[in-house]
Formats: sequence, C-alpha cells, structure tokens
Amino acid sequence: MRTSHTLIAALGATMLSACNMVVSNEPMLTRGPDSPMMKPGIWVDATKADCEYDAATSPETWPECADPAIVTADGKFFTYEEKDKSWRSISVVLGDGDPTVVQVSMPDEMRQLNPAAPNYLYLALRPTETDAAGYITAISTWLMVCGPTDKEGETQSMDDAVTKDPFEGMTMVEGNCMPDDVAALQNAAAESELLDDEPGGARWLRAADDVELD
Repeated sequence: MRTSHTLIAALGATMLSACNMVVSNEPMLTRGPDSPMMKPGIWVDATKADCEYDAATSPETWPECADPAIVTADGKFFTYEEKDKSWRSISVVLGDGDPTVVQVSMPDEMRQLNPAAPNYLYLALRPTETDAAGYITAISTWLMVCGPTDKEGETQSMDDAVTKDPFEGMTMVEGNCMPDDVAALQNAAAESELLDDEPGGARWLRAADDVELD
C-alpha cells in the first residue's frame, strides 16, 4: 500500500470515499488539557524536497506541493481550498498513545451529499520532533485502514478495496469499518503503519499571524 499523504493532504481526503478506512458515527476521542498538540502556525509537506516557495510570503500563493495547513492555538485545523481561494476549517482531535490516533470530523458538505456517511474518519501519526514547550513540530503520517486488502495498488473492484480480514476490534457495519473501542483504534493505527511502505510527513514552518482565516 502506498500513501504519500501528509496529514494535511489526508485531511483533504475526507471528501473522498472512506473505503477500507476506519470510521465511526460517534466520537471516540475528546480533546483534553493533556492531549498532544501540534505547534500553532503554518504546517507544510516535509516529503517534497524539490517543492520551492518563499516561506515568508502568504501560503495562499504557494504551489500545491506545499500542502499548507494552519493549526490554531485552540487546536483547530484549516486547509486552503484552491478552488474557491478560502480556508476550510476541519475539526481534528489527537489521541494519546504511540502511534497517535487522529480523529477527523467529516465535512458538512459530505454529510449533505450522503446523509448516511459516517461522522468521523481516523488517521494516524507519529511525532518525530518537538520543541522546548512540548509542542509537536514534525510528524510522520499514514492512513488508518480496517485491515489488509487482497490487492495492492490499483484495485479492480470495490470488493478488492475492502479487507476480508479486519484488524482485532474492528466490525464491518453496512460496508463501514467501525472500531469497538479506543484500544481497537490504537491497534489499527499500529497495524496500518506496517502496511504503508511510503509514509508521509509534515513539519511546522512558521507562525501564521499574517494569514487571515475565514
């Protein structure tokens, strides 16, 4: 399985099909005072060494390869929508544990298109750098899946894209992969990392004081 997504790009993937990805209708994680926190400011893709842009300029002018996102002091995430030149707010909660489970709220647009769509999608990350204050400043990321699939890469059918061997604690409900509890999420995050031969990465770049969020 190849997923070169940064966490930032993966957040955008919430608008896509959640086939073989871990989802839930109710939140499994809640943010607390001791929850892990990514450093507030502008985050960018850390895997594209040939992506060139002036870090001092507005992220709205950067090439798509930068995958800019903004984390605010209260933990909110904003990704830039090139289509309508605006910042989209996405609710994200980081869990405890190693690796870190990431709970992403499905955008309202997706629920409007499909009222039966699950409310939450799960990703995974591992902090690779922190600053003196304890903020996460760099991460390795990968998509959390329900279990291994029969075929890697391009699939030939929907059946091929959904696991027939869910990880422990995962239950298939009407085609959706639902975790039984937080322990099941943690296990799926660890198991999914073993299936991903090209994890993504993102890093903190600078403060976002000059960016006007919608």
